[in-house]
Amino acid sequence: MTHAKIIDAFGGNQALADALGEKASNVSRWRKRGFPARLWHQIVALAKRRRVAGVTFAAVAADAPPVQGGKRAMVGAGVHASNHSRSRGA
Repeated sequence: MTHAKIIDAFGGNQALADALGEKASNVSRWRKRGFPARLWHQIVALAKRRRVAGVTFAAVAADAPPVQGGKRAMVGAGVHASNHSRSRGA
């Protein structure tokens, strides 16, 4: 499921923005850039509460935008790449 389809499944930019406490213009950008890692869990949880089918963690995290330091978020790990390297003692 694409980011655009996920947003549409929630009722569009404004509906998802309202549900997440974000600006609709931010949600509009997510259609092409992907969802920010800080919201992945919140989006998946919202989908479960609202019974929005097809919204999985993998779909939300797909093609993740860069996070702090220009590193990309790790899909499926639930942590940022920068945090993962610290946990290994790097």
